[in-house]
Amino acid sequence: MQKEIKIAEYLVDLLENRFRILNFRFGLDPLLGLVPGLGDALSFVLATYILYAGVKAGLPHKKIYRMFLNIVIDLIVGLLPVVGDLGDFVYKANTKNLEILKSNIDGTLFRG
Repeated sequence: MQKEIKIAEYLVDLLENRFRILNFRFGLDPLLGLVPGLGDALSFVLATYILYAGVKAGLPHKKIYRMFLNIVIDLIVGLLPVVGDLGDFVYKANTKNLEILKSNIDGTLFRG
C-alpha cells in the first residue's frame, strides 16, 4: 500500500501543486483543461488512480463515494468553457481525495 500512497502523492503534486506563482500553487490539471474535452478526460483518468488506491486500502463505501464525487465535480466543472478553466485552478479534487485516503489509513502504514 505504501507504493500506492507514493504514486498518489506524486499525482497530486503533478496535477495540482507542481508550479508556483507568488503564493498560488497549481499543476497540470488546469493546463490540461485548456485542451477541450481531451484534457479533462486525461485528468479524470489520472485522478481515478487515487480512487483505486482508496478501494485497495479498503476505505468505507461512503469515503469511496465522496472521492468519486470529487472527481466527477472536477470533470463537470472542467468541461464548462472559461469558468471550468478557472475552476480547475481552484477546485483541487485530487488533494481532497488524498486527504481522505490518508486520514482513513492506519498510521502504521507510514512508519519507517
